[in-house]
Amino acid sequence: MANWAIAIGVNQYEFLHPLKYAKNDALYICDFLKNEAKFDRIFYFSDDSPDLDGRTTKPFRNNLLRVFNGLANKPLHDSDNFWFFFAGHGILEDGIDYLMPSDGDPDNIANTGIAVNQVIQNLRGSGAGNVILALDACRNQVRRNVATRSGEGIGRETEREAKIADVISISACSPTEYSYEVDNLKHGAFTYALVEGLGVQGRCATAAKLNTYLKHRVPELAKTRQTPRMMLDPQEKGHLILMPKYADKFDLEPLKKDAFKAHRDRKLDLARRLWMQILAVDGTDYEAITEIEGLAVERYLGTSPQVTPSPVAVETGTRNVSKSPEPNPLILDLGNGITLELVRVSAGKFKMGSNEYDSEKPIHEVQLKEFLIGKYTVTNAQWQALMKTKGSANCDKKFQGDLQPVVGVSWHEARAFCVKLSQQTGREVRLPTEAEWEYAARGANQSKGFTYAGSNNLGEVAWYNDNSGSVTHPVGQKKANELDIYDMSGNVWEWCLDEWHGSYADKPENLKKQGNLAWGDLNIDNNDNRSRLLRGGSWGSVAGGCRAAVRDRNFALLQVNDFGFRVLLVSSS
Repeated sequence: MANWAIAIGVNQYEFLHPLKYAKNDALYICDFLKNEAKFDRIFYFSDDSPDLDGRTTKPFRNNLLRVFNGLANKPLHDSDNFWFFFAGHGILEDGIDYLMPSDGDPDNIANTGIAVNQVIQNLRGSGAGNVILALDACRNQVRRNVATRSGEGIGRETEREAKIADVISISACSPTEYSYEVDNLKHGAFTYALVEGLGVQGRCATAAKLNTYLKHRVPELAKTRQTPRMMLDPQEKGHLILMPKYADKFDLEPLKKDAFKAHRDRKLDLARRLWMQILAVDGTDYEAITEIEGLAVERYLGTSPQVTPSPVAVETGTRNVSKSPEPNPLILDLGNGITLELVRVSAGKFKMGSNEYDSEKPIHEVQLKEFLIGKYTVTNAQWQALMKTKGSANCDKKFQGDLQPVVGVSWHEARAFCVKLSQQTGREVRLPTEAEWEYAARGANQSKGFTYAGSNNLGEVAWYNDNSGSVTHPVGQKKANELDIYDMSGNVWEWCLDEWHGSYADKPENLKKQGNLAWGDLNIDNNDNRSRLLRGGSWGSVAGGCRAAVRDRNFALLQVNDFGFRVLLVSSS
């Protein structure tokens, strides 16, 4: 789950009365979002803000529009958050609310101001599911040498447009009031209260709590009439988690009810977004985990809108646009310079199983949709970058090298890694199903029919008991298979999503047609110890135990020094 923000503070205007503390307010917001809320990216514009990527960040109209227009390529995902903060002058003109950049001209507002409805549409176009618009733009002196504004200020149109776009808007005051700067605070009363409410003093985890706090605190600071307004329509908007670090179970319960209702109403994207908010608070909430996985299954089955495999022309009113395929490989940033690489596996069908052992019988055809799977098993360095704990911590030091696969992880822990990566990326990441794993190991539609993953000569592609020295080896040292995927034979056994079944004899027919679905119960808690699938063999396996068709299992809570995993990302194509 990504968190982005734009913060703008304008003190010095070419044609309007200067302000004292708008720049301070924007910087105050930036510092809070960066240091306490841990936002990933913040765009800061003020009178003397530093350049960004070699470009000036002075709050001129063209500079701001360039950033707004750059959001059109949807850099964010449905589970992400985007905050917009503006401190400066705002003017109502012909029923339209405008924010005034530093070069805004009150005699030519339509061409030099920035319409709030345009800002809202740009923010919504970013792809972020949760958008917050906070405006401190009703300052009490607008034109130079004019003591006060005349008539109503901005606010009503902003609230109307925010409701239509499903955006939470927060205004510093009502349209008939002023927003005041407080000299002893060196901030606007609204911005000071906003940071206070979201921070350690107010601990307002939800939008509704923040709304209540602001209504009390802002007039207290301003020492005059100033009534902040927050657009929370429908009422459920008030349940939105703004500060996960301060949320508790009482904040999550109404959000869960909203998520279940959205699911019942077939608003699957909204339901997923709400469950992702819950995971941002508690990454181990199994109700959220299982609901997200269930929603992914429904999307796969076509019970919600789904993109047709690309390339394809998608009708969008007056023109067609082409939906691009997933990048291959796809590289995910885990932080601290650590990445995770995934390989695209095309849709197709294959013969699953073998006649070697009863557990591998009967051979049967399975159909699968496109997915992306880890090029390597997850390493200790990747585990530490994402989970913030040492990889293979409960194993001997000889297993703890950065590029060695993480081992000693239970099925539940492997699943928790996937959930956290889902939160960070806004994409569906999980363990592969047994069918997905074997399809990828065999080379999918590029398969050459090898016994092992990539060769009939096991030593070319695997670390096993004859050559491993009884320890894992850094990933990617052996030959890759037909899809450029490494170590699917040997090195470590890999957890799969499915529950263990002794053979394929009773495999449901729908799973043969839909190999991307897991076989077994996923609606479980983290104490469930039923046996789960392991595939691929390990450093301790004999040659026969590293075949692409081999199936093994163990208890879901078991942590062993040759059990690891690789991740799967559900394709958007």
